[in-house]
Order: sequence, then structure tokens, then C-alpha cells
Amino acid sequence: MARPGANPFQPKQPPLSQRQRELWGRLNKCIMANGGWIVSQADVSPIRFEAPLNSELPELLRQAGHWVIDNGTHERLMPITETLKEHGRNNTIKRQQVGVGIVNVWQFDLPPIQP
Repeated sequence: MARPGANPFQPKQPPLSQRQRELWGRLNKCIMANGGWIVSQADVSPIRFEAPLNSELPELLRQAGHWVIDNGTHERLMPITETLKEHGRNNTIKRQQVGVGIVNVWQFDLPPIQP
């Protein structure tokens, strides 16, 4: 049974080669190191990721030769740090909590790699 919303007439993607899975892993590390989050299933193409609104990550991936497509924005639970200053004092208090943030959603295909 097809998953809801899936197009039953669309051909199934072939499984990734070992070299493509290795590339997927390196891209995952790069995206995380630059403040992004992969939100697609592991070891599949296309790779869908989220990044902060001011992120240079999509441009870095484009410079590396990937065709990165903008899929709009999305809400994501994110850590939020507030710095509070006590009235009449020089004391500051940092408080961290989780709140809703807006992120950009991007997507790109893994390049075909010959064995």
C-alpha cells in the first residue's frame, strides 16, 4: 500500500550506491556544521534540509555544484536564549528555553556517481 499522498505512478528511486551513501554522510556533516538540519529520510535522494533564515548554507552548497531548490519556510522548535538585566543592577541573567522559530526549507538531489 502506498503512503498517503504518494504518487503511485511515479517510478521508485533506485537505491543509493555505497559511494552515494558516503557522500550523503559527508553532506549531512557539512549541513549540521553550518547550522542546518537534514529532515529527509537518511540515505535517500533528494536531500531536504532546514536552515536559519540568514543562513549561507544554500549558497555554499550551490558553490559546491549542487542545484539547491527553495521550498519556502517552515516552523521548527528551536532553542531561544534570552539575556535579562535586573532593574537598577548590573546583574544579567541568561535564560534558555524552547520556542517556535521560522526556518527556510531547501532541497537538492544527490549527483549520480558511477561505481
